[in-house]
Amino acid sequence: PDDSNTLYLPGHRHDQTSLLLVSTDGGATWAKRYEFPEHLDFNHLVFFNSVMYLATRSNGVYVSTDKGASWTTHNNGLGSLQGIRLVAFKNHLYLVGGLFQFNVREGGALYRLSDDGASWSAVAGPKYVTGGFANAAGIWIGGEGAALWKSADGTTFSKLAAKGLPTAAGFVGEIVADGNTVYAGMGGTGIFRSTDGGKTFAEFNTGLKAIATREVHVNPKNANQLYVVTWDRLGMYYSNNGGASFTSFGTDYNFLTTAPDPQNFRHFYAGGDRFFEGTMSKSKVVWTEGKKPGPAGSVIKALAVHPKKPEIVFAGIAKEVAETPPGYGLYYSVNRGRNWKRASGVPKAAVYSILFDPKNTKNVYASALSAGVYKSTNSGKTFTRIGGEPLKYSYRLAMDPSNPNHLVAGSQLFFAGLSTADQISGKYGGLFETKDGGTAGTELTAGIRNYGDVDDP
Repeated sequence: PDDSNTLYLPGHRHDQTSLLLVSTDGGATWAKRYEFPEHLDFNHLVFFNSVMYLATRSNGVYVSTDKGASWTTHNNGLGSLQGIRLVAFKNHLYLVGGLFQFNVREGGALYRLSDDGASWSAVAGPKYVTGGFANAAGIWIGGEGAALWKSADGTTFSKLAAKGLPTAAGFVGEIVADGNTVYAGMGGTGIFRSTDGGKTFAEFNTGLKAIATREVHVNPKNANQLYVVTWDRLGMYYSNNGGASFTSFGTDYNFLTTAPDPQNFRHFYAGGDRFFEGTMSKSKVVWTEGKKPGPAGSVIKALAVHPKKPEIVFAGIAKEVAETPPGYGLYYSVNRGRNWKRASGVPKAAVYSILFDPKNTKNVYASALSAGVYKSTNSGKTFTRIGGEPLKYSYRLAMDPSNPNHLVAGSQLFFAGLSTADQISGKYGGLFETKDGGTAGTELTAGIRNYGDVDDP
């Protein structure tokens, strides 16, 4: 704040070394100021009363009194070490707790630093907070379920009506206020604007489009029909003209996956934190909500429909929205999702891919991240691991439509939680192929495993 040419940049290299870099010439050149003793994921860096505070994803807050030359942890009073954002208001520093990783936020508590700077204390009022902003007029705090609070003194918070914010959006991520105009960045649905101080909001998304595509399903009998599930928008998209235009639907729900009926493409299942069966017509979608499999709080990451019996559907269950290994295995229903049973043999891990053999529907395949690939020969009642340890990090499976015994499994080391050094070491994962349904396999990436020195240009 005393010299606009001096910039501070926290981050980490491919070997997971965590650093603080400094530039004194407006970013033209950089030098290492400090190297942290452990890997850290940084979320926010601020100056407050000439002291630097650094919020991390899961290691709490670090503090430096010598402009980054040395750092110590500063977590006294924190009930959780997850931090999203630091907000300064009326000579007090606040920490918005909670998880912030990639495009995922999960709420936490709001903390305030004591007057002597020695400890943090929880602030009453806001709950499950995910974002914060302050100016001379007040401090705004956002939370899960489109919740929004404001305080004029930093101590007593009032919950705003915030009518018009979509409650299914998950969280208020970013807030900007200027007088009575308040902008709220909502997880999954873009930006909303209020002109009455946060009492009512209207959508402010003209020109914003979803570009992060998660799944695309094309009708094999009519390539003009397709479904799209995205990472950065709620709901789903359907096109009847090969993608020239799309109709959005289900925008009150956070869909993570869908599976069209192989016999009737307009009939489909969709899942995320809830489970639905739907039928597309020319003018609308008819929905039926079923019972979501798995424990409370879990999410559906993969769906598959029986090639000949659309009432039979399989679901892969993960512990959280983020693409991580923890999960609860594979479930199946024989009555369109009214009741579910857990498939035997697949461990409690997140299942991201499920395939039916269309010629022999007794054969079913599933990939469980960090647990391997599994096959059933009795219509999914029991599964056995195939391919062994090399397939441990399989994420997605692909099947040759002309030969169901020909499959390819692709590994995902980043989502598996391996360090960057392990991801690029060439020791793990790869692309694997089987031409006999999993009895024997070949590694397709065996010839490119010697990646060389990661620091070598």
